[in-house]
Amino acid sequence: MTQHLNTRSKKKLFICFLGLKDLAFCCRLNIHNGVHGKPNTIALIHNSALPRPLDVLSTAIAEYSKRTYFNSRIPSNYEVHIIDLAAYNIPSSDSTSESQTIDTDATSKPKTPAEWQIDTSKHSGFLLLFPYHTWSHCNSLKNALSILPPHIIHKPTLLLGFGKEEPYHPNEYERTWKKKSFSMMRDFLLQKGVKLVDMEKNGPSGWPIGGWPEFIVYADYWEDWITGGYNAFIGGQQAEAWEQRGENRCQRGINMLIAEIEKNRK
Repeated sequence: MTQHLNTRSKKKLFICFLGLKDLAFCCRLNIHNGVHGKPNTIALIHNSALPRPLDVLSTAIAEYSKRTYFNSRIPSNYEVHIIDLAAYNIPSSDSTSESQTIDTDATSKPKTPAEWQIDTSKHSGFLLLFPYHTWSHCNSLKNALSILPPHIIHKPTLLLGFGKEEPYHPNEYERTWKKKSFSMMRDFLLQKGVKLVDMEKNGPSGWPIGGWPEFIVYADYWEDWITGGYNAFIGGQQAEAWEQRGENRCQRGINMLIAEIEKNRK
């Protein structure tokens, strides 16, 4: 038996070595792109079981922001999936609160809390869309998040808010936009250990230099969203009004969210 490999054997070993390197690279690529090469997903969670026009606005803004602001700005190995809380029968943790009204047709059946946990566990991060005017309208989302175990809820999360344009108060920005739900949701999530994207760090309290993505609906369009009038759509001047506080902040926020997801993978 020779002490040295002949040329043919060396070539075979070199080819085998290259094959192992390619296999290892593919495994790393699959892990980076998701399990078995599937894309990483981010859940955009909202609730259409709200008083009108919050219900139709929530659905419209969720679909519009996904299509216009997020899909074109995320890497090819990421996807945004919309989850509507109205599809789930999640009991209220507050005995004084009314149960969530779920609008389903005769052929559909509300999903269970267990299914809610399974559905949310599939995603690497969350986008939470809720009305920022009144905290009571956020109870359903708060209750749904409260029942999630730590390994699900402790994921990178970005807050998105929407509401009606309010009269201007020159000395009280917070009062002008009535955005108390933003800070209350932030504090609630931080107490739960959620890895919240910090959109406030560029300005004191986030107003107005920093801040979360927000979608302010023109006051004169608000009634049309209630009645289904001419201006009950997202486009034109309404879409243009969202460029700074909506589009630009969504772009910054989704980049920060994905950076946090990638950091957690290392």
